[in-house]
Amino acid sequence: MDYWPSYAAISPRARAGYLEWLAAGRRNPGAPIGFVFLFFYGIERRVLVDAQTSEVARAEIDGLVDEIEALLAVYGDHPSFRGYASSFVEVGRLLHRSVPLDELEPRFDAAGWDVPLSTKLALGAYAHLRWLLMEPPGLAGLKRRLEVFDASARQALASFLVAVAAADGQFDPEEIKILRRMRSS
Repeated sequence: MDYWPSYAAISPRARAGYLEWLAAGRRNPGAPIGFVFLFFYGIERRVLVDAQTSEVARAEIDGLVDEIEALLAVYGDHPSFRGYASSFVEVGRLLHRSVPLDELEPRFDAAGWDVPLSTKLALGAYAHLRWLLMEPPGLAGLKRRLEVFDASARQALASFLVAVAAADGQFDPEEIKILRRMRSS
């Protein structure tokens, strides 16, 4: 079986093995990793493509992300699967489980050199905050940018940004004052 299998291209014998693996519950650690990837590709398509236009597919997302997490528990020792599946789980959580910004936690278990998406988002939010704070004194520019959000989203963003701003252990009184004013607006 190829490293990037497609059901149409695998042999009848591999198809039979794949169907047996599916029927047995998908948790046999001795199964070829190609079976796991074939199944993963179907879930990936369901979440990233079908859920864009199908209400039924959107309703399945939490369960499908949970399934990939369960597969990671069994097949996570395979570096390639761990990388793809961990990234998928993170995207699934961020895009479809509506994680509030102040609850966003960077992943520290990532393998390889790539920075996890949640860490990139946290750093991006911090960089954006720093840029906003470099505007001339006053909150007019900041408030104008935040007007597109409802009050609860502004509160969540403010809570998250306060946590990020304080993460280095250095408290800049001006920075905190602006964040407090933003939070109360």
